[in-house]
Amino acid sequence: MLAEPHKHIDDNIHGDTMLHYQSLIDTHEGKEEVTTLEQVEARFARQRAKEDKSLIRDVANQSPWAKRAPDAAEREEMLSLFGSEKGREVPTWDDLMDEVGELLDED
Repeated sequence: MLAEPHKHIDDNIHGDTMLHYQSLIDTHEGKEEVTTLEQVEARFARQRAKEDKSLIRDVANQSPWAKRAPDAAEREEMLSLFGSEKGREVPTWDDLMDEVGELLDED
């Protein structure tokens, strides 16, 4: 009741007390100003105009390749820095079956 006295003004027992309590709160805090349509539209316009900030996006956009792919020379340079070693060859099912067959033949 004390948290929201305005909801209990119609109470038969506590209504008068809650009305007085609410008037004390209003006197202390003041009445809340009604928000107009113009204020709402102005707030939406400010939010639309505000630029979204993202640290991740800002750092990623510093890349020289943010707007274009690296050319052949740049790709070769990156490969030389990180190595151009080919990955491990993945065996096919036939290779695996042959290997299993060889293991079974050994027994």
